[in-house]
Amino acid sequence: MKAACIYADVSDIDLRSEYLPNYMILSYESIKNGLSNPLLFQNQLNPSKIIIDCNCNDDECFKLGKYLGINKFIIQLTGNILIEIAQFILQALNADEAFEFIVICDEFNQWMRLSELCNNNKRITCCPVLSKNIKDNFFWFTVPISFVILTKYQYDEKCNINQEWIQFIQQLHERNCVFVYLSNMDNVGILLNNLSSIVSDINSNSPLIQKADSVLPPKDIVCQIFQMILSEKPDSSLGIYSLMMEEISLAAAQLGFTNLSLISKDNIVLNKLKAVFGEKIKIKLEDLKNSKADCMFLDCFDGFGQYPDILALTNCSRIIPSKIVIEIMPVMSQYYWMYSSDDKSDISIVNPAFAMSISEPKLLFEISKPEDANKSAKIDFISNVNAILHGFMCRTSFCINENDEISNCFNFIPILHAVKVRNGTPISFRFERKSNGKKFFFQWNLTKPELLPIQNANGCLYKYDVCL
Repeated sequence: MKAACIYADVSDIDLRSEYLPNYMILSYESIKNGLSNPLLFQNQLNPSKIIIDCNCNDDECFKLGKYLGINKFIIQLTGNILIEIAQFILQALNADEAFEFIVICDEFNQWMRLSELCNNNKRITCCPVLSKNIKDNFFWFTVPISFVILTKYQYDEKCNINQEWIQFIQQLHERNCVFVYLSNMDNVGILLNNLSSIVSDINSNSPLIQKADSVLPPKDIVCQIFQMILSEKPDSSLGIYSLMMEEISLAAAQLGFTNLSLISKDNIVLNKLKAVFGEKIKIKLEDLKNSKADCMFLDCFDGFGQYPDILALTNCSRIIPSKIVIEIMPVMSQYYWMYSSDDKSDISIVNPAFAMSISEPKLLFEISKPEDANKSAKIDFISNVNAILHGFMCRTSFCINENDEISNCFNFIPILHAVKVRNGTPISFRFERKSNGKKFFFQWNLTKPELLPIQNANGCLYKYDVCL
């Protein structure tokens, strides 16, 4: 089980070597006193997988870590000495650029305060202790978590993960979180195996990337639209620009399209279709600028409704999707904010589960024509919680026909710095989409409760940011 960790002592190593996970957390004193233990620095437990458990009085742990090549440190966050802990952590990070700090915390507000004192340093991550009530733990999704301490509350009497916790734990695994077990827990080996059984098929993703297939329209809906087009005009020519190029092209040909334009420079799909259908259909490669297809199917969206080359679609009489609706709301997500670019000028496709809404969503744009290039909007919100504003979440709905919304995509738009808001605080946000006739770019800024400078003011080109 690679995504697990034992919080142990050197005396536990021999006992637990048969199911040793990737990481082990050991105290400074344990490491110092156990240097003679032959298991400690062999392949089963190499220095890169050891985390030193320290406290504010363990200044020597930095020297020991540097000497042994151990770069990860963990500390328990205690509210009454929070400032001292922040100073201690910053001292460690200044001692070596390779050092990373993991902070064990059971109170969300204490973590946010510590993170603020440490200037949101990306080398400091949170290790929450999951509490009994699952609803009290969703706040942790919005912060940068590296390790998570599992307790008896996540398991039933048979050592299986409680049903209500399964999705929660799977989502943490998607974020590359390491699950921590205390060495004194009963049946640790069984607990590890049962954890592995629910996450083994889950792939981990980059923080700012949503699964590509989650922004694609269902194939059966696409086929229904294709049949409707053919019923209206049997000899319609169809252009296809898709992440599922082969699948969509094959479906279109099987349904009866005899003239296909593939918006691609790769002839692999072209050759496959020719091998299947021969001279029964006309197939060619084109770019959007030169395409004269009667109808264009698009699913290569930038996640914000359209991609730059759509401006070239001046000859096409029909575009699928026919309409794009974009809603926006302010959110708290230190997690997404910290992993945005340093100048906060990027917009990324994300999983909405890892952000918390601060107000109800409102309409930002509705787009139905390619030439709707230049748009601007000023949106006003009222915060309905006490929170920290890190940016805005957009939900883009793609309408295959006039009435049916069949696909959603979520984006995170960061602001320059986090802003504290209270219940009832007015929040105002200005967003612009501009075009020079060839490319799109986006500009935005917060105007309330603080006036922040315009972001992306130089018009950096927006890029498609989905992992394929």
